[in-house]
Amino acid sequence: FCKFVIFIYFMMPTNSDVNVSSGQNKKITQVQKSLLIIYTMVHILAVLLAVFIAYIAQPGSSLFSWHPTLMTIGFGLFMFEAILLFSPYSSLMHSADRKTKTKYHWILQLCATVSILLGFAAILINKVQMNKAHFQTWHSIIGLVATVFVSFQALAGFSLIYNIKFLNPFKASLGTRKKMHALYGSIVFLFGMASIFLSLYSNFVLQSTGQLTWYLLLFLVSALSSVIVNQVSNGYLFSKK
Repeated sequence: FCKFVIFIYFMMPTNSDVNVSSGQNKKITQVQKSLLIIYTMVHILAVLLAVFIAYIAQPGSSLFSWHPTLMTIGFGLFMFEAILLFSPYSSLMHSADRKTKTKYHWILQLCATVSILLGFAAILINKVQMNKAHFQTWHSIIGLVATVFVSFQALAGFSLIYNIKFLNPFKASLGTRKKMHALYGSIVFLFGMASIFLSLYSNFVLQSTGQLTWYLLLFLVSALSSVIVNQVSNGYLFSKK
């Protein structure tokens, strides 16, 4: 998984790759048009991942079926799109101001949190009903960590919106809190995607997919992870601002 993410990450353009030189009078080149197409396609990849998992799981066929469906929709669709709203290239709201983007960001994150918690509850209840042990695999352990982190991130986002003091015990500045929220949010997302990646080795997925479909799912999970790593690293880690 890490190898796939790193490979795709270095294949993706950085901020400097899409900047147009003044000598070209900011004329959009064919290469830049291609990059814009790539950045637009990531939304299609997110939908494809959710659709593929839902098709395999057949939500409603059993209590368990809601677990992969809701967790994938939560991490791979809602949270992915929420983070991408602030992308200078892949955002679905390019012309919107920061305040509007923030509003829809927390709405999508709220949907993601609810979806993830419901998906987590589904597998917990299913384990109890089946009298099976909890958290016996890396998939389940990382999934637990991701779910807990999602809850903390939701509280952090809530504190940023309403500037709640008791949720800021270290008295960090608003700018620092926003930066850390973005960085930790990407880490939470990667934990969620890592859990989805590990689920590809579960009997449920292996018995429900062929080799081609399995590799397609692997590509989708790796691609979405790489997009977020690319966005956050260029926007915060390696930014000269």
